[in-house]
Amino acid sequence: MAIVDGKIRCSTCKEFKVLDEYQPAIARNGCGSCRQCKYESKRRWEQANPEKVNAAAKRRRDARPDQYRAAAAKWRRENPEKVHANNIRNYYGIEADEYHRRLDEQGRRCACCGVDSNGERRRFYVDHCHETGRIRGLLCHKCNSGIGALGDNVEGLKKALAYLERS
Repeated sequence: MAIVDGKIRCSTCKEFKVLDEYQPAIARNGCGSCRQCKYESKRRWEQANPEKVNAAAKRRRDARPDQYRAAAAKWRRENPEKVHANNIRNYYGIEADEYHRRLDEQGRRCACCGVDSNGERRRFYVDHCHETGRIRGLLCHKCNSGIGALGDNVEGLKKALAYLERS
């Protein structure tokens, strides 16, 4: 099909679209799929072939490890909120808005000691039960580390309390 009135008919969706909706080579030739159809086709293929997508990404990373690490580090520095959102989603299964809702419910304070700031560059930690994965609250670094060091259970805390009372 040729260009008609500055538009091309997409070979996939069959809609007439302006030339800007196509890759330059397709716009010159006057036939092919629009950008949206190509994008959707690529996403469907990637979802159906995750092992091939992961293998290709690994090959790219392995071919240029220093360049990849530098680009990844730069992106993390420039997007701290996205990094935080990805981390809490991947590790705890909650979205950033759930984290902020919980923080607001706690009065923007540590759920354990009540400190209102976790340092300028640090966020509150998501405290969770390691057996069930249930989120208990958001803690400052000291409380999160202390509870973890005492075994993350009531028995460890009771032993520490008994020790302090004896001393």
